[in-house]
Amino acid sequence: MPGPCRTVKGIETGSEDIELLSDGFAFISTGLTWPDFPLDDRPVGIYGFDLNQPNEDPIWLPMKGNFNQENIVSHHGLSSWQDKASGEVTLFLISHRKDRDAVELFRFDKSSKTLHHRRTIDSPYFVSLNDLVATGSDSFYATNDGCLRWPSTRERLFMVEFLFFWRCGSVVYYDGNSARVQKDNYLVANGIKLSSNGSILYVAHYGAKTIEVFQRNQDNSITEIRKIDLHMCPDNINVHKETGDILAVGANGPLDFSVHPPSAPTSVLRIQATNGDKIDELLSDDGTQLSFGSVAERYGNLLLIGTVNNKAMLCELRSIAD
Repeated sequence: MPGPCRTVKGIETGSEDIELLSDGFAFISTGLTWPDFPLDDRPVGIYGFDLNQPNEDPIWLPMKGNFNQENIVSHHGLSSWQDKASGEVTLFLISHRKDRDAVELFRFDKSSKTLHHRRTIDSPYFVSLNDLVATGSDSFYATNDGCLRWPSTRERLFMVEFLFFWRCGSVVYYDGNSARVQKDNYLVANGIKLSSNGSILYVAHYGAKTIEVFQRNQDNSITEIRKIDLHMCPDNINVHKETGDILAVGANGPLDFSVHPPSAPTSVLRIQATNGDKIDELLSDDGTQLSFGSVAERYGNLLLIGTVNNKAMLCELRSIAD
């Protein structure tokens, strides 16, 4: 542990992805389900958590607008875009629907803590969406972690992909009107994030235990620069806005979800991408206190860690230096 840690009160059924705004307000995706996890009555939606008031409980963010919420099975990765002129925040949210995967766009009303639906985006290239990163008010990169649409037989095929090294994950780019594949041949493409200046794209290659580093070109195509080798399979990744450090969270091995039921070990890594990719392990847990860790965000001396379908943890950072 990097310092004292505690579970975040009120979050019990998942905190799979976290998106942190520059003012310390965090969006937390909850309720992720698939066939190997029971489709119970767990809440599916977004929590808001102000890290300036870490002793306060997260709040539920209502979704308003004319869209079919009943068709949504669960949510997955999320990202945000803030307009420099108006300050308006757009939340991008992957939704696994009964018929297809899509990306929902919401305008965030900070005063009422409400999400107002603006647009639904779908594409034939949205096959099994996992994560995304916004590049504008209507554009983004996204990862497909597999070949089949969610949730039909998804978990069984996930295991088959590993057993037979079936590399059918991909990175796609949506420019506001249409999507196209930027890179394929992934054994589960997972988390995806941009560097602080937007010029570098990071992609977590779960099955290869690497983070791939790409130069982002003017036409939004990507050119691979290098790979960062890890000792674990990275799930989601985030980039600290001030230091440029990458925070990667994942499991020790690709089959941890199956061989460690009902919990799995979690590793949280800090990667200093501007310092020779120097790696520090901030947290390591055998599944006792933190089960199925999936994402981490840092704000000041606080580290907020999410899980696939379990609780969230908040830690004080006392044992690392910038």
